[in-house]
Amino acid sequence: MINTRCATREDLDQLAAIHAAALPNDLLPRLGLRFLRKYFFPTVFNSASAYITVGESDERIAGFCIFARDNTALSRSVFGPRLRIGRYYLSAMIRKPLLFVDLCAYALGYRIDLYDASSGEIEGVPEIFIIATAPGQQSRGVGRRIVEQGLRELGTERDRCIVRTSSQQAERFYKKCGFEKIGIEKRGRTAFSLLRLKNNAEPNDQLHPDHNASRKDSTS
Repeated sequence: MINTRCATREDLDQLAAIHAAALPNDLLPRLGLRFLRKYFFPTVFNSASAYITVGESDERIAGFCIFARDNTALSRSVFGPRLRIGRYYLSAMIRKPLLFVDLCAYALGYRIDLYDASSGEIEGVPEIFIIATAPGQQSRGVGRRIVEQGLRELGTERDRCIVRTSSQQAERFYKKCGFEKIGIEKRGRTAFSLLRLKNNAEPNDQLHPDHNASRKDSTS
């Protein structure tokens, strides 16, 4: 049985551990577990623009999903204080020199190609930033449940919700949750699919959507 709720600060250590284990190749986990525990998740909890939904099994968190009510505001909260986050960048690059290449790609900006001018705004809107399922908890419906919970929290704003992913598996998951592809974002050598929730979309109950994914490694 998977129960869903909004996360609290007491969940921070579990959230950081799941993030690091489920998405080891994404940018944020590559900055280190200390970064996740001491900077990233505390910043998300302090932000009025974000909330985290979790799925629990046997009183342990099985997965989480970070939602932004305003994606631009959350990005500024996380990546705006350059002096604070810079020391984590430097520390991580000493341990993992190849990380420098990825950081340069993100720093150089990105290009967005929307399929239709009527696709609407993609900045200053709700967005799924990260979804991650704990190892061993896949194929139990955790992903679907925490996405549904998060969309309910958005209320009338849910139809403006977007997500970005570079994973084809995750893209299929979001489409089955009611999202449709509206364009592509290119950052460095990586292309991200941009998807928006269809109006009045209802997630597919037959889905097994425990695909770990993040939006452009949660950077802007």
